[in-house]
Amino acid sequence: AYAARRTFPEMRISPSLFSSGHVREVTAFSFYLFLISVAIQVGTHVDNLIIGAYMGTSAVAVYIVAMRLSEYHRQLCGQFTGFLFPMVVRFHASRDGDALRSTLLEGTRLGLWLASGVALGLVVFGRDLVHLWMGPGFEGAVMPLYILAGAGIVMVAQGPTGSILLGTGHHRLVAGASMAEIAMNVVITVALIGTVGLPGAAIGTAVPFVLINVFLLIPIACRSVGVPVRRFFRIAVAPTIAGLVPAAAAGLALRSLGAPTTLAILFTQAAIVGVIYLAGFWVIGLSRQDRLQYLASARGLISGAVAEPA
Repeated sequence: AYAARRTFPEMRISPSLFSSGHVREVTAFSFYLFLISVAIQVGTHVDNLIIGAYMGTSAVAVYIVAMRLSEYHRQLCGQFTGFLFPMVVRFHASRDGDALRSTLLEGTRLGLWLASGVALGLVVFGRDLVHLWMGPGFEGAVMPLYILAGAGIVMVAQGPTGSILLGTGHHRLVAGASMAEIAMNVVITVALIGTVGLPGAAIGTAVPFVLINVFLLIPIACRSVGVPVRRFFRIAVAPTIAGLVPAAAAGLALRSLGAPTTLAILFTQAAIVGVIYLAGFWVIGLSRQDRLQYLASARGLISGAVAEPA
């Protein structure tokens, strides 16, 4: 109650908030959040356990390289989605449907843009990055890195979707989906790791998450706030695809010049691809109205930062 009062000063805390019904509701919500947290932790480590059992600890060391890079990818790109959940709760409580729809569409578009740009860099330069960073002997991490980078796009982009579902009372669904992902991950990984090797573990992680989010959670989140799925993909997904096409072509052109010999050269080439990706997203992917809206928001943030007293 104190946290809610500090976050939303206009709220008035009613004594009925602490009634037995509200306590049960909060307890149930916390329990499902706990299940989701457990699922995330188990899902993070289950691959290593299976790899160690089937392939030995040396294979785990190789796989961890791919896993760490994919984790950095998700952490870097997922930072901005962390503040969305309290906003969604507030919009849902005030029945502000327009704000919920805007949060889903704009949040997913920006999250997808960030995650796809970094994933493109990992795919184009991943082999050279692993070699320059870890040295010889870790080539087996490259293919799992490609797979996990692709899954990372969905993992970051679904941040607003998860916030919408949790904030609008679909916590049981999210918890059940998280548990289903773990079960599918274990089954697929065990089925593939004997024949495919480390890429099988990455496929076991990627496939359940992508399938459940793309075909279950995203459509339900769209329906819960009244956004047609076709409109969701047109507004949130299409701009990123428009930026990826020229950036991928530039990345392939740079790769044709030969492998970078230092990390400095690699990051310079990645920056060039990033600039082209941003230009494609901005010029081709966004409408003029979207560009004006983002420029106005950027000016507001800069003005607020300048005006804020030290």
